[in-house]
Amino acid sequence: VNLSNQMSLYDEVLERKSQLRLTSDGEAHRIVHLLALHVVREDGYIFSQMGTMDVSNGQITPDCNLPVMKHTPLEDPSEVFDRLLSTKLRALKDCVTLSEEGS
Repeated sequence: VNLSNQMSLYDEVLERKSQLRLTSDGEAHRIVHLLALHVVREDGYIFSQMGTMDVSNGQITPDCNLPVMKHTPLEDPSEVFDRLLSTKLRALKDCVTLSEEGS
């Protein structure tokens, strides 16, 4: 593990975005709290992330997932939702409304 990754993990733990837990074998596991956004159009199609781009070289790596945002255990889910729409999904901010599942 390089120093940059160690510092990133250290920052995540300090900001309470992740926790480290030891297993009975003494192995460290990183626990992250995530909010996943499940966006469904009226016709049933699901919005998902199809990949990630490395901004340093423009290389795209396939990665099919729902959009997610790390958060602390104390954050209100609606605040995390707003932060996700304001950052990673700002192009959708005015097109998405929050509703209960199955609505």
